[in-house]
Amino acid sequence: MISTRPGFEPKKAALPGTRLGVLEKTRTWINGTDEDANLESRAFLLLGKAGTGKSTIAHSLVQEFKQLRRLGAFFRFLSLTDIGPEHFFRTIARSIADLDPSYATVLMNFADSTLNTTTSPTLQLMELLTKPFKTLSALGPIVVVIDALDECPADHRLELIQCLQENIMLFPKSIRFIITSRPSEAAYLRGCSWVHTYDLESDVSVDQDIHKFVKSQLVHSATNQLLHGFDDERVDSIVASAEGLFQYAAVVCKEILDVGSSWKESPFQVYTHLVTAGSRGLDALYLNILGASFSSFTKPQLEGFRQVMGRILHSQEPLSQQMLMNFDLVQMTKKHSSLVASDSSDQDNHGLVPIILQSLGTLLGGMEDNHSRIFPLHSSFCDFLLEETKSAQFFIGLKSSHHISLASISLHIMERDLHFNMASLENSYLPNSAIPDFEKRVKAGVSCTLLYTCQYWTTHLKMSQITEAQFVDIAKIHHFIDVFLVFWFEVLALERCTNWAAKSLNFLCQWSKVS
Repeated sequence: MISTRPGFEPKKAALPGTRLGVLEKTRTWINGTDEDANLESRAFLLLGKAGTGKSTIAHSLVQEFKQLRRLGAFFRFLSLTDIGPEHFFRTIARSIADLDPSYATVLMNFADSTLNTTTSPTLQLMELLTKPFKTLSALGPIVVVIDALDECPADHRLELIQCLQENIMLFPKSIRFIITSRPSEAAYLRGCSWVHTYDLESDVSVDQDIHKFVKSQLVHSATNQLLHGFDDERVDSIVASAEGLFQYAAVVCKEILDVGSSWKESPFQVYTHLVTAGSRGLDALYLNILGASFSSFTKPQLEGFRQVMGRILHSQEPLSQQMLMNFDLVQMTKKHSSLVASDSSDQDNHGLVPIILQSLGTLLGGMEDNHSRIFPLHSSFCDFLLEETKSAQFFIGLKSSHHISLASISLHIMERDLHFNMASLENSYLPNSAIPDFEKRVKAGVSCTLLYTCQYWTTHLKMSQITEAQFVDIAKIHHFIDVFLVFWFEVLALERCTNWAAKSLNFLCQWSKVS
């Protein structure tokens, strides 16, 4: 059971780019020591326009409470995906079960087969959370972080908020929600009695926070003094250039500290290029960073940049660097008569993916290793890449082209990797539960890349809005149905996600004009 000792306090740490004063206020609310908060509040709603630091605060709390084994779930909405709240409560239940074995045991007793296929958030909430909660003692402060609620499609967002509104008081008080959103998309939520609202745009101390943050970042680890070439005047110039946008200062500091790669010869050179040269506003800052990082790129290499960023932004769940390299490898080889047979991490030629990601380390999260899932740290960076008037030569193109590419690549990967007996099971008469190393066999037989393609290939086809006659790989779909359909079913069954089969086949029946 998770500790419930009184006076629990998380480690006072912050990720680079976090507004320290607001972070401390959020911590006191989580621990129930904020005197200004409503005693019945269950959610801390952090409001602010793009660049005010909402996501960096959320990511900092995720890291803190994950380290303390008190992160109930981290759920980040992306407007470019087709995923709604149908996975929301499943994600929370699965994460809490990982924290508490007794909860996991109770959850198994309540779970039934309908929960494997239902998309009803209300049914999921009742069966996976509120019923099991009744049998458990207090869990202590467990944090559920919902980042970028405003990116959730309007109909899904309203359904999720109404579901929480009707059931939130059935949650233990120890389950604490942190929600970030832009103000315009959270009007209904901020009026709920169980929500404590904090508006970053009304925070008069923002410049002071930015100044403290910049000074805390630009120090030499050995001397604890400002880096050579920096003084209070230059710190002030960074604060002035930020114009109240904490994200601007955070990105500039990360770029200054990220020396030794690409064009970044020295911290002061980065400062001169980004601040002295006049990169005011987030769009100008992003354009300046990308221009410096990829100035030597040829036109084909810039196209590679657009493809990689398009896949990151339009994927239906975050992709790892390894998955992006696998996609890139298929993209490079599928034009030839034969495909590369291996999907392992030992391939030497992965194109530009590592170079591109390394150059964007200050703008992307999940860069710890090849298998961590990558995501944009700031929604404003996504907006920048998706609007040609802002990003110029770095505009990644229409979303339809990326969905077509991902659907095509998925078909190639499934044709390459699907086969009979995906988990190498020696006996087809035994139930999965009777195989001691079943999970290990599944993991060895079904790569993350293959699982993603099996789940989402028709989703990308649907979101491309392309017709059957327009799709260049229509012959591969026919071949897939003729040869690989059973093996595809097997993968989905092994991974306990057979509900994807019905969605995919229903779409194909409507999409295809073949009688």
